[in-house]
Amino acid sequence: MPTRPTLLFLFLFALAAWPAPARESCPEIRSDHPRILFNRDIWPELVRRAEGPAKKDLQALLRKADALPDNPICSGYEPVVRKYGRQEDGTYVSKGSPIKDIKEFGSGAAVCALAWRFTGERRYLEKAKRMLQVSVDAYTQATRNLRPVAWYSTTRINALCAYDWIYEALSPKERREIIVPLIEHVRLIQPEAKLDIPRQPPGSKETGFYGTARLLWFAGLAADGDGFCDEEAHAMLESGYEKYMEVIRYRNWTASDDGGLITQTLDYTVDEYPLSHFIFFYSMISATGRNIADDYPSMALFPYWVWWTWIRDKDRPTGIRHAGTGDSHHDVNFTGGRLMYTHCSNYLHFFSGSNPGAAAFIRGLIPWLPSKTMDNSHYPVMPFLCDAPSTDGAADLEQATLRARHFETTGQVLMRSGWDKDATYCSFQVGGQLNGHRHYDENHFAIYKYDHLALDTGHRGKQTNLNLRYWFAQSVAHNLVLIQKPGELLPPHWGQTTKEPEANLNYGGQTSHTPAKLLAFETNGRFTYLASDASACYGSKARECVRQFVFIYPDWFVVYDRVTSDQPEYEKDWLLHFQNEPSVKGGLVSAESGGGRLFCQTLLPKKRKIDVIGGPGREFWVRDRNFAIDDKVAAQVAETARKRGRGPYTGAWRIELKPSEERADVRFLNVITVGPDSMNKPVKAALVQEKDCDGVRLTIDGKPVTFLFRREGAVGGEVIIDGRRSPLTTGVQAQSGAILQ
Repeated sequence: MPTRPTLLFLFLFALAAWPAPARESCPEIRSDHPRILFNRDIWPELVRRAEGPAKKDLQALLRKADALPDNPICSGYEPVVRKYGRQEDGTYVSKGSPIKDIKEFGSGAAVCALAWRFTGERRYLEKAKRMLQVSVDAYTQATRNLRPVAWYSTTRINALCAYDWIYEALSPKERREIIVPLIEHVRLIQPEAKLDIPRQPPGSKETGFYGTARLLWFAGLAADGDGFCDEEAHAMLESGYEKYMEVIRYRNWTASDDGGLITQTLDYTVDEYPLSHFIFFYSMISATGRNIADDYPSMALFPYWVWWTWIRDKDRPTGIRHAGTGDSHHDVNFTGGRLMYTHCSNYLHFFSGSNPGAAAFIRGLIPWLPSKTMDNSHYPVMPFLCDAPSTDGAADLEQATLRARHFETTGQVLMRSGWDKDATYCSFQVGGQLNGHRHYDENHFAIYKYDHLALDTGHRGKQTNLNLRYWFAQSVAHNLVLIQKPGELLPPHWGQTTKEPEANLNYGGQTSHTPAKLLAFETNGRFTYLASDASACYGSKARECVRQFVFIYPDWFVVYDRVTSDQPEYEKDWLLHFQNEPSVKGGLVSAESGGGRLFCQTLLPKKRKIDVIGGPGREFWVRDRNFAIDDKVAAQVAETARKRGRGPYTGAWRIELKPSEERADVRFLNVITVGPDSMNKPVKAALVQEKDCDGVRLTIDGKPVTFLFRREGAVGGEVIIDGRRSPLTTGVQAQSGAILQ
């Protein structure tokens, strides 16, 4: 009988001999041109739109084509000459520091190519030719000089589109002179070519996929089978298809049943991220006849996630206000959202059949959007690719009664009391599975009531900004618990580095992007409750770091933290961040901002001290040093806030609540009340302690509401409302799809 080791060897041998999964091949593409984003069969639909609902877009396109130069000149493609490190003016330059894009006309060529197709006027065709010729020369020169063309690949995709769209009007000689060096440029800027070109991101499934990798697909579509560089073009087509399909499958997973997209940072996701998959969907249809979007209906839920992150500011409806999660710019916690109408139009175009529930939701969202115009700044053809969205069969979002939604992949529980001007909003970080633009902030919460009251702080700023690495992403910039382990190194984040050893020590924060565990979640008509275990995020210094969080509508929060450190001497700090200076009286903290006020009442620990840290020159104070925002960035932030009339929200003050005595285990119990700045006192809150539980009795509208939390052991507790005692849930409430109730 074979021994166990022998059986194991035979199993592993058989496994190694098992054929690998077959590589997914690109479907056959049509042989004629055009075939990128539209073809001769689809073109009449673009003409119909241009003559009808998109007539203004056509007029704008022609004006733009007319304004482009007859004799375009490219520039800025000379070698990169820079001194790395500290500069004479005190600034810092690293290999990752931005480099100005070269001046070229790839997008201009696409504009003129479309203008020619719509009008037949030869002057537009000649402009498109010249722009392609000079741009291809500029790409070639830039690559020879090891200079990046641009951080984004958008203009070069437009150049490939322009070539495809005027292909039939080019002579064989003109085709060769354009496409051969263009294909060579695409080859040389891929990582496999191993050219040391700075600031040249390839892009991957975990990014916005706007770098050089997505050029492979479009280069292959432009050149395959035409007899000029077929072997290289076909290899690009296959590789580009495989990379794009990996992106699509990953984005379908990040959407899950909730609608997330790659990152929890709204500033990034509402910009070009969705466009990168929509142009692939359109090009698949035009080149292969296949609509693959039907296979990935979860992707249609992205606008639903945006809606939940949206703090609806009816006084300023021209954009999307949000809590400032992850690598968000905290100048005004506001993103323009001008592309959301374009995104929603495309989501309806592709997913109305495969996900009708999401489509009904999107139709309901459209009236809320800050812009009702299709974007043509990225891809000039976009306004003509789909019809304007209809609101027939739209969901009535104003009547939504659901008060909280758990987003598993982005790692958020998003809460709100309603949609009126007096609504309270709260975000809570737990269980993030996406690493893009993520911070060390598991168990962090942010609260909005008339203004941002409990903040996510710091600023994305420049990559030369010390605040970006040493404050912005670190736990100290968030509303959570710190455990101070002497000598512990700071976890990494992007941005400028410093050689000063003290600056590279961790200030009690989390040390890894290990997701916290959501132990419990329930939302109902009275409150939302969750329990989150972030112990693993702190490494070996934390035996336990569990936060139980309750939002009692509309204006009250209970925060209970069970914290046990590996060593009793490790200091524990409970943090809460504000924009303006708070007042502290005993265990009561009060802070105001923009018409709103927050009170924080500390019930545990009974023996404690509250340090107030902040003010001019100490806004981002850590270990006797202020990691200030770059002066130029700070001036821009202040100017943006002045124009908006609100903000900034980069933070300037915090409290550090800590026990007065050393011990390994500490229990923090805090009650937060938010309201208008005219509110002069918080909710009445009394500490309740039973044999196994700590808790609080709140008096709301003259009636007692009690929450009890187990002091140790299994995480849980009880709630007493209207005299009825019920256990707090120990499970996670299931939610799926674009639900409103």
